[in-house]
Amino acid sequence: MPSRLAHTPDATDQRRLFRQSGAMVLGIVTIVICAVILVFGLWSMHRLHAVDIAWPIAVALLAWVLFVRPCVALTEQAVVIRNLVRDVHIPWAAVESTQSRWNLKVITTGGAGYGSWAITTQRRRVPRAQRIGLGMGTFRSRAERKQPIDVGAYLNGPERAQSAAAVAASIDEMKAASAQQPTGDTGVRVQPAWWGIAALGAAVVLIVVGPLG
Repeated sequence: MPSRLAHTPDATDQRRLFRQSGAMVLGIVTIVICAVILVFGLWSMHRLHAVDIAWPIAVALLAWVLFVRPCVALTEQAVVIRNLVRDVHIPWAAVESTQSRWNLKVITTGGAGYGSWAITTQRRRVPRAQRIGLGMGTFRSRAERKQPIDVGAYLNGPERAQSAAAVAASIDEMKAASAQQPTGDTGVRVQPAWWGIAALGAAVVLIVVGPLG
């Protein structure tokens, strides 16, 4: 989905939700395709086998667990990292710093680091004029191809709104704002993501049992 979904404020609890739009779109498209295949198969009912039903459902469940469910939520109380099979709740008082070299990682005051499956490093945005200077672009004139490569245009380009660096900056900003508030809970909670675990388990069962039906 567009960055509007990747960075969605919720007026009820002041929640900021981050997902990377590429993974989100891939997950939703996969689920829709599986649903179409399943509906078409059920509608035709022509020599339909158990595997024809089990595998589209399994793939849709995997797409939801891998691409749709994972996210990072910033609330007034904490940073919430939703990964594949576990959720991490980090109160602002426990946030020490952030890292974004490969993916988003939140470092706590106790020295522990919690990474996000959903938020990874992305290539910086580069305007067309600068892309030409970098040697990028398919349709470039001969004069444009002769221009020297401007590496600085890439290195100084703006971060994408849902990249690890941009989300880390948002966390640092909210952490600085929370420092003005009285110190609260500092206990980090790591909990199993039961819906994700159940979806993964169901997908594995369907993949294994489907061909036997």
